[in-house]
Amino acid sequence: MKFTRKEIADSIDFSYYKDLYPDFSWKSEMGSWGHSIEDYMFPNQYKFNEYADEINDLFNSFPQKFPIYRSIRVKSIDDIDMEYLGESWSFDLESAKEFGSHNGSNIMLSAIVNENNVNWLETLSRYFLFSVGDTIEDENEIVVIETNELENVTVSKMKEAKEIGENPIFKRIPYIKTFESWLNENNTEEKTQLLKDIYDYYGYSPILRFKPIQYVKFRFEKEKLNFR
Repeated sequence: MKFTRKEIADSIDFSYYKDLYPDFSWKSEMGSWGHSIEDYMFPNQYKFNEYADEINDLFNSFPQKFPIYRSIRVKSIDDIDMEYLGESWSFDLESAKEFGSHNGSNIMLSAIVNENNVNWLETLSRYFLFSVGDTIEDENEIVVIETNELENVTVSKMKEAKEIGENPIFKRIPYIKTFESWLNENNTEEKTQLLKDIYDYYGYSPILRFKPIQYVKFRFEKEKLNFR
């Protein structure tokens, strides 16, 4: 496990709720009496633990080395400080492009990072802040510790930026009108059931745009389902 459940809890902003779950921050003699389930981010500790384990499954699926991207705005390539490229990167090229489109970025930096060169606790914190929607707006941020230890650093214009390796988490699929039509295009009984299980679990349709392959594989290997 990359994180303890406490580290995950400490990284979540639940200030809009009375508590993370009943009796998490403080215990009352009356318990949760008089409070609604909607007062809590999670209805009970079990549901939070289940969620925390899913988060660990997600982050444990990162390989030892993987590609990352950072969009920046400079007057010229000569203005890039190659000694310090910045700590905020993304493991998803499209997310980096989307972020750059909002601040006028004209350059894309690409590199390979070792998992030991990632500040995982800060990455977790920013995941909850900027990447829990599973949409194109998610930043999918990776916080780098030492940028001078990055490998295969490349510089390209935004419009010419390409993936330099396989995305460690997401596989993008073409947009389609309905979830069911995508299932029909991949109509094997086991895969169809697996994808329906994923859809039922998340309860919304962004799975059409982002398919967390390794995350799914880690999660469903426990049930001995073969995801291809």
